[in-house]
Amino acid sequence: MSGYMGKLLWVDLTQGKIESLPLDGGLARDYIGGVGLGTRLVYDLVARDTDPLSPENHLVFAAGPLTGTTFPTSSRYEVCTRSPQTGIWLDAGASGKWGAELKRTGYDAIVIHGASPRPAYLLVTGETAELRDAADLWGQDAIEVQGYLRTRLGERALKVAAIGPAGERQVLITSIINDEGRVAGRGGAGAVMGSKKLKAIALRGRRQVPLARPEPFRQRVKEVLAALGRSPTSQALARWGTSANIDAAWITGDVPVQNWRRRAWKQGQARITSQKVADLVAQRYGACLYCPIKCSRWVRLEREGLSLDGPGPEYQTLATFGPLLLNDNLEVVLAANDLCNRYGLDTVSAGAAIAFAMEAYERGIVSPSEAGGLDLSWGNPRAILGLLRQMGERRGLGELLGQGVKRAAEVLGRGSQEFALHVKGMEPPMHDPRAFFAMAVNYATGPRGPDHMRGYALAHETGLWSKGAPASRFSDEGKGEGVRLAQDRSTMLNCLILCVFCGQALSVDDLAEVLTWTTGEPYTGGELLMVGERIVNLQRAFNLRCGVSGADDTLPPRLLRAAEEGGRVPDLARQLQDYYAARGWTADGVPTAQKLAELGLGGVSRDLGLEARGG
Repeated sequence: MSGYMGKLLWVDLTQGKIESLPLDGGLARDYIGGVGLGTRLVYDLVARDTDPLSPENHLVFAAGPLTGTTFPTSSRYEVCTRSPQTGIWLDAGASGKWGAELKRTGYDAIVIHGASPRPAYLLVTGETAELRDAADLWGQDAIEVQGYLRTRLGERALKVAAIGPAGERQVLITSIINDEGRVAGRGGAGAVMGSKKLKAIALRGRRQVPLARPEPFRQRVKEVLAALGRSPTSQALARWGTSANIDAAWITGDVPVQNWRRRAWKQGQARITSQKVADLVAQRYGACLYCPIKCSRWVRLEREGLSLDGPGPEYQTLATFGPLLLNDNLEVVLAANDLCNRYGLDTVSAGAAIAFAMEAYERGIVSPSEAGGLDLSWGNPRAILGLLRQMGERRGLGELLGQGVKRAAEVLGRGSQEFALHVKGMEPPMHDPRAFFAMAVNYATGPRGPDHMRGYALAHETGLWSKGAPASRFSDEGKGEGVRLAQDRSTMLNCLILCVFCGQALSVDDLAEVLTWTTGEPYTGGELLMVGERIVNLQRAFNLRCGVSGADDTLPPRLLRAAEEGGRVPDLARQLQDYYAARGWTADGVPTAQKLAELGLGGVSRDLGLEARGG
């Protein structure tokens, strides 16, 4: 099987048993890899009544057929599981070099279940796979443990994915960290690792990924590298990193301000810019394996009370710990990002939880004593960093906030649900659906909750993934079909796996050609999009099984009202109607038996009882 290593590593932490099993060729053909392979495995392995933090939940770390090859931006991996934060579907992707190393150990995926009786880490090389004691690693932060393992094992090239102290404590908004600050974030995959007492997965491999047609593959690599070098988007990312997005987002009103109450902030717009971030960047630049863009940044900061040497913030983190909190102090944003990386906290959910706490404080719902003596006034640096430490250490108000804003509001009550912004239990990312209307139905129907990357709807409204003129960002017309295509395509990219910054520059037919040269299996662009559609429908079925219904496809009330400065709002009801029709689902958001059969998911129809009720 060219493009694949042909093996899955199965790890039973309860029994301490590890075995290698063959990858089914039909499974690879129908689901490709990455999030597709992970979706099928988790759907089949995780029962509807499984507690996400129980030994019965499964974690699947999956690479794709392009992972480990020299194709630009292909070194990503996906983690799939049931989310402890939302109770529904979760996949989380990360870049860096860890995903490529997984393939080089000879495996396409690692499937983990059970729970270790004591802290452990998994060491996988090209020759062996074994569980080792992690008692001395427990308590280390997610960055330092990587260097510690490399030193202890005498392997400078060791690639490590680890959780921090917050994951160990099963804080629900925790991430998995690899390659000094690459993050598989959102939804709490770090807490699932913590519940299994699995501190880290360390990899060292030397195998090569076989290619069916190496020569045309290598030629296309050269062409893509040249195209990325000419791309204005790539050039901007290379110069500024993703912080470049903040400048355009201020202009379009896409930046959430003060817990989404506002879309403009004159003081912040002057002080939170890509140039201001660049002024704090050190002379060290990082890139994912085989990526010519090099969008990551490294920062060093030595100020009174602040000291860090680590990755700089991406756009999401910059907007979350800046405008969302009315904080215009970039040094505090950098420090918050560093704390999240080390504790293993998701930056978007952690920052959103602080915004929620600050508004609750402003309204008198949270008192100074409940805040542990912190003054939670908007933008207060001491409060921002103090609450992050409380969340990471699961103490004080931070213990509640670390469960996410939905659960925090349910405990606090007193009207706090009105400003606890979430969809299906997950906080939205830092793009405002009142600025780009396609984000409304995309957030409402996202399989893991509101998500800008699992359905790159901005590509629909900028014309990037559509033929003809771009769609109006302030129109509801055609958003259902546009978002359906964006979700299918984004999902397909997460099967291959490619970074969106490369994948958005290639046509679906180009991607099918590359996959054909990699695997030897003939694919068309239409078949690739059908794979994406198949996976989206299977994730929907997973969520239906978990109790989700069309009634949950909604947005927080604040995002369906104009911001304080005024402006238009999307018609979500209309968008949903169009989206369900475009998907071939029922009017209440359930895939029909006919649609599932078309996608080769007939068994899912029986599982959901659709055939019995004529669905």
